[in-house]
Amino acid sequence: FDKDLEKWKAVITDDNIIRFNAPFNVGSSELPTNFSKKLADFFPRYIKLLSNKKFKNEIDEIRVEGHTSNGWGEEIDKQKIYLNNMNLSQLRANNVLAYCYDLNNETIHKNLDWLQKNLRANGMSFSKLLYKNNSKIEDKARSRRVEFKVLIKEYQNK
Repeated sequence: FDKDLEKWKAVITDDNIIRFNAPFNVGSSELPTNFSKKLADFFPRYIKLLSNKKFKNEIDEIRVEGHTSNGWGEEIDKQKIYLNNMNLSQLRANNVLAYCYDLNNETIHKNLDWLQKNLRANGMSFSKLLYKNNSKIEDKARSRRVEFKVLIKEYQNK
């Protein structure tokens, strides 16, 4: 994905999370056309990689995580701000998952049963904010993001 990250406005973090920065309009869960195009390019390739027999049985869960910045217009009630952002982040994650799931792609169709067992949409509200240059100042644009995260099965020695 290296050569496409810049055009997608995405990064791969040190822990292999694929982060799409600020793909949504502020306060909206509707997929912008330009983000839909990025997902159509990214997601089939991502699933092709993850569904490879070397990895497929090691994966416990593939998460589409929606994140928001901290705040909600003029609202000052912390609980309402959190809950409004939780709802928005969940809608964003659901819309991304639904769009990706409905892509007309052979790799996706071939892996539908596996995806149904492993692909999840999670709203994160503003629980994992991103900050400017290692400071305590929130980077609101970067905090409003979508991440794709893979959880690996844990094996216990018996």
